[in-house]
Amino acid sequence: MTFEPTVLVTSQTAAEIHLAGEVDEVFASTQEGLRSRIVESIRLMAASAGEPVTATVVDGATRWALVVSPDGSFTEATASATEVGAEPVSAAAPAAAPVAPISACLL
Repeated sequence: MTFEPTVLVTSQTAAEIHLAGEVDEVFASTQEGLRSRIVESIRLMAASAGEPVTATVVDGATRWALVVSPDGSFTEATASATEVGAEPVSAAAPAAAPVAPISACLL
């Protein structure tokens, strides 16, 4: 089964994980805790699939890819992050990184 979840960050301590018409709300008392819960939720999907899962994270007008492996390791494609509805960033201009990428507090 292929998982392609979308994570909508609704506040610094809440997010919605959308997958196949289902919505899982994730809450934490801190921003760092929310990041950990998001990664763990996607890790469970990856473990079930037996392969890395790529989620699209949407935080305000910024979206980026988050790839989580079954072992919990993850990478973020912050270099290719773009604003929703914006033109693609040219190679000459640096891409806008999310304000607080998930990895910011986990490393």
